[in-house]
Amino acid sequence: MTNPLRRRALTALLCASTALGLAACSSAAGTKSSADKAATSSASAAPADPTAGLPTGTKLKSLLLPHSVLPKTLKADPSGDQDSGGTYTQPSDEKVPAAKACPGLNATDWIGATGVGSDSFAASDATDRYNNMFAQQLDAFEGDGAQRAMAALRKVFAECKSFTIKQDGQSLHSKLTQKTLPGLGDDAVEAVITSPDFDGGDTLVAVRVGKVVVTTLASDQKTTGGYGVALTRKLVARVR
Repeated sequence: MTNPLRRRALTALLCASTALGLAACSSAAGTKSSADKAATSSASAAPADPTAGLPTGTKLKSLLLPHSVLPKTLKADPSGDQDSGGTYTQPSDEKVPAAKACPGLNATDWIGATGVGSDSFAASDATDRYNNMFAQQLDAFEGDGAQRAMAALRKVFAECKSFTIKQDGQSLHSKLTQKTLPGLGDDAVEAVITSPDFDGGDTLVAVRVGKVVVTTLASDQKTTGGYGVALTRKLVARVR
């Protein structure tokens, strides 16, 4: 089993929001003045808020599984507790080549391999002394971002059926198999990563619940981390 890469540090979490106040005056005759008409026209032309109804990172953090329901051998890893707070970050999409996307599946924030940016997120990790791990993350997307992220994940999984990563100066050859998980959220996919170069394996699960994508990683030296599927079901139930 490889050691999952630590989650990438956030580079920007600040988001400024402004509210536009419009003042209107009516004439004595009760008809709209030119200022009224201009204000009405400006208000109707204002674009809809793309983050309306989306949970913030603070809200998503409250939905993560508590460590009390995780395997007793795993202890909370404070360095993995991250969220985007009470504001939103403007999402930006980027094309991630397979050469980077495949190794990215070994990171705790492996949804980043899709290149589809979210508006808010929250994450938490639990590990043991042997580097076995359970990592969970929730990402909220505006528009059709959640659907695009799931489609991109399947594409990455297909491209990474066989790939090599370098760790501690070694080239580790990995194999990935994926399957759809029916009846879980609006869309769900599971990927299992194994290798002849390490013991055990990793089980990755992604589930879309509306505009939120749930992702988990269960890494285990004795098994392939299949217990992560049951934990993901519990996490999805909280998100619903």
